[in-house]
Amino acid sequence: MLNAARQFGLDPKTFPPNCVFAPLVSAPLLAALGIPKLNKGFIFSAGIGKHCALIQTRVGAAFAGDALLLLKDSPIKNYVLFGSCGLIASPQERDSAALFCPVKSLARESFSRLLKKQDSQPDYAEPDQTLCQKILALSPAILPATCATVGSLYLETIYHADFCRDKVDIVDMECSAFFNAARYCQRQAAALFYASDHVGLTDPYLPPDAAADKIMKKNHNIACICLSNLVKSI
Repeated sequence: MLNAARQFGLDPKTFPPNCVFAPLVSAPLLAALGIPKLNKGFIFSAGIGKHCALIQTRVGAAFAGDALLLLKDSPIKNYVLFGSCGLIASPQERDSAALFCPVKSLARESFSRLLKKQDSQPDYAEPDQTLCQKILALSPAILPATCATVGSLYLETIYHADFCRDKVDIVDMECSAFFNAARYCQRQAAALFYASDHVGLTDPYLPPDAAADKIMKKNHNIACICLSNLVKSI
């Protein structure tokens, strides 16, 4: 674990078997996992609760992938990526579909390849099926989804038609790297996402309006409860 204790603010040897990765961390998430605070490392921040560790990875595929690789010799066996996602679904489905568990994620992590439209062949990363099924069993509100992991918020809107063609349901910025890193380290990994915006209809560089913000916070809080139930059961 090269410089791992310095990177995470805690010695990874003290981490429990379950770990949640979150690009961004909120007060409801900390409360749901029973973690009073995060210890700040050089790159990442980490905290330990009764049932799991929580690591704030920052936004982006490279951070999620590197964090997992740094932890390859830790006691962690199960990883869950938790965060927001953008919906590709039709506007009519925007408010009815809120929580998702990716069953596969299209790797579109490279900004340059996205910009040059060089990713013509589908390249999917997959979660651990057992852990994925445990997430789906938490609530009928959690839907199985095909995810696309992108390297640009700007470019994701340009690829909307491509995502529809490839039957992509949601987009994020970490999932495929997270799945691939877990497979490389021979660890179980899956993801739980909540909807935060609608690709092509909302501006990812502007805050949501009051109504959309209320829906997103509701989705987030429900997802936190589901995540809490998950880490208590694995």
